[in-house]
Amino acid sequence: LEEAGFDTYDLKNGFLAWTNAGKPVDHSQEVRYTLASGYFFRNDAVIDILPHRITSESELLNYFGRATVMGPGGNPTTIDFEKSMVIPVVMPPTDKNTEIVIEDLLKTSDNQLQLLFHVDRGNESRSYTIIPCKLLVVDAAYRDFDVMFTSPEKY
Repeated sequence: LEEAGFDTYDLKNGFLAWTNAGKPVDHSQEVRYTLASGYFFRNDAVIDILPHRITSESELLNYFGRATVMGPGGNPTTIDFEKSMVIPVVMPPTDKNTEIVIEDLLKTSDNQLQLLFHVDRGNESRSYTIIPCKLLVVDAAYRDFDVMFTSPEKY
């Protein structure tokens, strides 16, 4: 990962702590996930205290709102927190077109997951800001796992 320019950071108790990547990625331990749609990071929520995993609907709604749109598939993804949990990825507000691209979610030890992602940013400024986010819905069996977030750049 270091050779590829990746740094690794983890969210412990809701705060970012940077560490060096150091270990090669073992893709044999891939963890299945789905991406939730129809959610946005709330303007009154604080990114700095966002937990690295969300295990209840009330906790989810502390940070995210639901955005229903017209047409087929317009309802937000239903998340059953008895069977699933959510790993949120949220970037700071920006006026640039920004897309979080999830590359992989891996089980790297008996109690740790590693989320590999990168961010695609446009150059043109908008007249408004967005808060880019992705929500990964993961099996509740990983509820007590620590999550390491790995990206080629710091945010």
